Amino acid sequence: NNPDWIELYNLSQAPVNIEGYILNDNPDTSAGWIFPDVVMDPESYMLVYASGEDRSSEAFHYHANFKITSDGESVYLFTPEGEVADSIFVKPLNPNISFGRYPDGEDSWAYFNVPTPLEANTKPENSLPNDSVYFSVPAGFYKSFLQVEIYSENEDDTIRYTTDGAKPDNGSPVYSEAVSINKTTVLKAAKFINGERRGQLAGNTYFINDKHTTPVVSLSTAPKNFFDYHEGILVEGPNAEPEDPRYGANYWMDWEKEVHFELFDKNEINQIDQGAGVKVAGGYSRVTPQKSMALFARSKYGKGSFEYPFFNDRDYNSFEAILLRNSGNDFWYTMFRDGYVSEIVKHLDVERLAYQPSVVYLNGEYWGIMNIRDKPNEHYFHSAYHIDPDKLVLLEGNASVIHGDNEEYLAMVQFMKQNDLSVDENYKYVADQIDVSCFIDYHLTQIYINNRDWPGNNIKYWKSRSPNGKWRWLLYDTDFGLSLYND
Repeated sequence: NNPDWIELYNLSQAPVNIEGYILNDNPDTSAGWIFPDVVMDPESYMLVYASGEDRSSEAFHYHANFKITSDGESVYLFTPEGEVADSIFVKPLNPNISFGRYPDGEDSWAYFNVPTPLEANTKPENSLPNDSVYFSVPAGFYKSFLQVEIYSENEDDTIRYTTDGAKPDNGSPVYSEAVSINKTTVLKAAKFINGERRGQLAGNTYFINDKHTTPVVSLSTAPKNFFDYHEGILVEGPNAEPEDPRYGANYWMDWEKEVHFELFDKNEINQIDQGAGVKVAGGYSRVTPQKSMALFARSKYGKGSFEYPFFNDRDYNSFEAILLRNSGNDFWYTMFRDGYVSEIVKHLDVERLAYQPSVVYLNGEYWGIMNIRDKPNEHYFHSAYHIDPDKLVLLEGNASVIHGDNEEYLAMVQFMKQNDLSVDENYKYVADQIDVSCFIDYHLTQIYINNRDWPGNNIKYWKSRSPNGKWRWLLYDTDFGLSLYND
């Protein structure tokens, strides 16, 4: 067998007993691989194979209970108390390439095309796969300025880089010496041959003297995609109407721009690093200074999904899209009203959008609090309920179609208008089509929170065209609840 492996190094001049330490490829310490009673000598190395075979006997070598995906993922080392002792996000690696600290035990990382298990890491300058560029310092949070070197497999390659979020092009600076990073910056680089960009684009966000207690999202793109008068999705542009909500503004257009999406969890570990599409989302809240945005994983940008457990109360970790929400009408107040309502009804029989507050940066600039939320489209219902998109019906308002068609719903409403539901037979006919428990909990919630932007607005309902499929209601956009305007 040829499993991946993880190497530990004891940098100190004293032996260290690592019994009870935990290795894992996600933040869950309870499911990780636990070290047996073993002592690492000073300046010694230890290998753990990421084979998934779960072996703790040195006689058969150490084997963790997980593997490392070829698409790249994080690796964590926890203390016995569950604190993060060390971690790193490993980008996709070609076969027989290793990634490690250089020099051993220092803060800088490098790639090696001659791996040296149980020996010192050497010769990083010869470590890079073809058509790629890499940075000497991983993305993350740092307390002071950095000097970041950019590598290619051939020292004669032309490397161009940017620090404004845009992709490097023929007009970008040519790399010749380490790039100084003295404030939060997105550094991007690529190799150029005969004036054409080759290979993968590399992009890292370096946070300098920034500290947050929530997950952090970094979105980077050419500045014009966000702020150009004619093209920027976050500005009014030339066609905005003078009165709110400024219909015709750029931020009302169905424009999608390509961005580089990085996510750092609350432990400052880089969990997502991929291309994505971004659109402005929401209704009247688009006129606020901070716009809600939808992020889409599409194969044309890289991966076709976001593989990460954004929410601790979902049992799946694959998302086609997520929302970065500005809290709607609550933008000027708590910034979490709708998320709060979603949390307090988790135990009820009603669909709700999961909630995770975050901090967002655009091209290295702090952009404030935004709430990571489910995006309720056909992919959401497929992930949450395993519903074939071809069998999903999703409607809103007065039976407007989002997905599927509204024929069954309109027929049911027509039946209720023409028949007395106090007659048991008529009631049963409707109850066979409506999930009554969900219907009750949905209305109880809206009434209890006193949502004044409902029932004339913000209504979504859905069903599966399966033998047992019934209409269910989705709770969302409850920002007018809980006396938003003291009514």
